[in-house]
Amino acid sequence: MASLTKKIIQGKPYYYLRQCRRVDGKPKIVKTKYLGSLENLLARLSQADGSPDLRAVDIASFGDIAALWDIAQQLDLIHLVDQHIPKRDQGLSVGQYLLLAAINRATHPVSKARLADWYQQSILTRFVPATAAQLSSQAFWNHMDRVEVEQIQAIEKELSNRLVEQFQISLRTLVYDGTNFFTYINTTNPAQLPARGHNKQKRTDLRQVNLGMLVSTDFHVPLFHQVYTGNLNDTTEFKTITEELRLRYQQLAAHCQHITLIFDKGNNSPEAFHTLEGSGFHFVGSLVPTRYPELLKVPRRRFHRLSGDRLKERWFLCREP
Repeated sequence: MASLTKKIIQGKPYYYLRQCRRVDGKPKIVKTKYLGSLENLLARLSQADGSPDLRAVDIASFGDIAALWDIAQQLDLIHLVDQHIPKRDQGLSVGQYLLLAAINRATHPVSKARLADWYQQSILTRFVPATAAQLSSQAFWNHMDRVEVEQIQAIEKELSNRLVEQFQISLRTLVYDGTNFFTYINTTNPAQLPARGHNKQKRTDLRQVNLGMLVSTDFHVPLFHQVYTGNLNDTTEFKTITEELRLRYQQLAAHCQHITLIFDKGNNSPEAFHTLEGSGFHFVGSLVPTRYPELLKVPRRRFHRLSGDRLKERWFLCREP
């Protein structure tokens, strides 16, 4: 697929034509052609034999947006959302709103108040005809008010299945981790999810929301998420979702019988381990060294490097004969 790419060099925009192909299963730029500045492009077009004398050029974001739109079409994403969140056949559907917002977030994030401006400068005007009024922030949030937690979970479950089936995503190793992000939600706002907690950006003065996510190591595709209150630590939250992970394993095991779940030491707890032991997951975690003094006393000579370039910085402990 060919795409037009803009680069800013010393404050000025210059354009390149790039051709991307899959090489050994991975996307790779195989050809790049320099086109020049916008003024040079206009000059070339106006000098071409038989071409009209151009007075103006409309530039629309195309390559990345068209690629994401194509994937959404393969997954029938709009119809999937609309099945779970139906509305009257009037204006844009909830599925269309969510897809527009998702593509915007992935390519050129703007506030919902500026969504219409971004949309007008993109190829999406051909795919999803919409008026400025339909893309106002109020119209967007009015539709988001129709979305319930149970519907999100149902959509996610079905979408995960489609991703695995259509794109043959490997499930042999999955990674779970939690993070948080701060918000500017006012202290007096009655919302229950945002709360003050241990913020990774050191913004303890702001209310935050926590997010836990299960991701494939194959192309880093999200398969499951959980949003939880900002004052809950990772260990406590991981204990509460291990049962959900156990149920999700039954769904994923239809595609892969040997799944290894990887998580860091911030999720360790006896309760979580107890649930995971009966889940079907193999799992790999990490330990806090100070909690295992007997391991710290093991002499270095009993450790050996793992083989392979990816693991050469890792060591394993040999059992004594």
